[in-house]
Amino acid sequence: MTTTVITDAKNGRYCENGTIMVDVRFDDLTAADGTPLYLPYIATKNDPEPYGVLLYNDLVSGKYGQIVPF
Repeated sequence: MTTTVITDAKNGRYCENGTIMVDVRFDDLTAADGTPLYLPYIATKNDPEPYGVLLYNDLVSGKYGQIVPF
């Protein structure tokens, strides 16, 4: 079983329903040339994945910067 690790997040923005759209970097994801890849992710406080809940809480606490309004 592999553990999912989010190493960075940026461009957080609230959605109308209270979720947060954000671009995330996972520890094992890079482009062919080695540059980091960011994927879109919707973080929710009730995410079924533990890393999703942790990400949501980290975003709300300001760990990854300000979250802009919808």
